[in-house]
Amino acid sequence: MRKSTLFASCASAIVVAFAVSATNAAPIILYSADFNSDTAGHAANFNTPATSYTDTNLVTASTAQDSWVNSSGLATNPLIVSGSATNGSVAMAASGEDDRATFSTVTAVPGTSMFYLSADINLSSVSATGDYFFNMGDGGASNFNNKVFAKSSGAGYVLGTSVNTNVASASFGSTVLAFGTTYHIVQEYDSLIGSGNDTTELYQYAAGNTQITPNGGDTIYASGAGTANDATLVGGVYLRQGSGGPVLTMIDNIVIATNVVPEPATLTLLGLSVIGLIGVARRKRS
Repeated sequence: MRKSTLFASCASAIVVAFAVSATNAAPIILYSADFNSDTAGHAANFNTPATSYTDTNLVTASTAQDSWVNSSGLATNPLIVSGSATNGSVAMAASGEDDRATFSTVTAVPGTSMFYLSADINLSSVSATGDYFFNMGDGGASNFNNKVFAKSSGAGYVLGTSVNTNVASASFGSTVLAFGTTYHIVQEYDSLIGSGNDTTELYQYAAGNTQITPNGGDTIYASGAGTANDATLVGGVYLRQGSGGPVLTMIDNIVIATNVVPEPATLTLLGLSVIGLIGVARRKRS
């Protein structure tokens, strides 16, 4: 076998191995929040955060609960935790303070990485224009991706999705949802090889669902495609009270997850295997 052919074959095997590992492995939870105290209300929820919540502002100028920090508009319609002793949640207004929870940054690998946002939501109103209220990002106060939108439709509302764009270019579903009803949502972000072509898929379920990723065969509520600014780093989950956005009676059981990224040790072993095979080929040619 020619050396170039051998190298190409080994490189292809590495890519395939990474893709299979990423696709078949269970998702890793990067961050979760159910806004409860440590000792109550977790039986039906996804995960018990290490830090308990109390009934007060999520973020103030001097303190923050868990790993939440302010993104903008601090103290204007602040995000406040309520009901933390039983089944806590956060209410959201149409305009006001934006906060984010940060966690260890994960690098998006084109062609293999997938990220998932999930939460329970209950909307009481939203404008006809709509806006996004929930998304992921790199952990800073900009560079947002995987946006979830809402806008009014008839007697209810529809949800929308976008890789990175704002409401005018978001893709909305056609199924009208009811105000005052709790739904569970999961939004998947797929990092694809190339620039400006990542995709999102939004799924909507009934209250009580605890999925953090879609199951095979689940119906896509809405899907979107990017045009620029693909996600490169993921290190935060965001709550946004934007102008024209929805009023939420509650958002709860927030989870951001990803598929498995190859471990450094695995990368090293595979790299050494390639080097060893190339060395064998050279010895056979000499």
